[in-house]
Amino acid sequence: MRGSPMRRAGVFLLVAGAALLLFAAAGLILASLPPRGWQDPLQIAADPTSADRARSLEQNLAAAVSRIREPNARWAVRIHAHDVNAWLAVRLPQWRSHDPSFAWPLEGVAAEVRCDPGCMTLLLETGGRIFSCDVVPSVEGGAVRLQPARGAIGRLPVPSGGAIAWRFLDGETAAQKQLPTLHPLHDGRTVEICAVDVVDGAIEIECITRSAASAADGR
Repeated sequence: MRGSPMRRAGVFLLVAGAALLLFAAAGLILASLPPRGWQDPLQIAADPTSADRARSLEQNLAAAVSRIREPNARWAVRIHAHDVNAWLAVRLPQWRSHDPSFAWPLEGVAAEVRCDPGCMTLLLETGGRIFSCDVVPSVEGGAVRLQPARGAIGRLPVPSGGAIAWRFLDGETAAQKQLPTLHPLHDGRTVEICAVDVVDGAIEIECITRSAASAADGR
């Protein structure tokens, strides 16, 4: 029949259009779903244990950093992701209310972290969407380097998901972010970050506390 090729082409275009619509709909559904590990920050803040966990995190970190140790001895702390998320939901708003100058680049954005072996995931909720970016930390050349990797919007893996989440940090589009390894203490000592490792559910940070004399000598 003379019309058969045209009819076949029409059927093909119809099927292809329907498939594209289904693909787009699936993408929209996945993008609207919360990613693995995401918890509503309001629920975290309402949890009666969150305030205690957040304050304990502050106190334990302060105690670990300021503790008198053998000069140049290595020590480590383990920071659990659920404690960080409790701090972000409870203590961060209190700090910002108490001190408006408290630096926080994520204005109007709810933030959480998730830790898997070798990789930390930054999750940011804004505008009804949750953007996520996998981050691989390392210590190189006197800096803590945070290298962005895979990204997603909701549960939809997309290359731009990580880039969008990364830009929320400070508006930069740099390939990586660098943090200092040296942190001076009030008594003249210096805490140096030597290694950062991400394990299941936590971040492990290995440090050395340099004495005032060795810090002054640059040792």
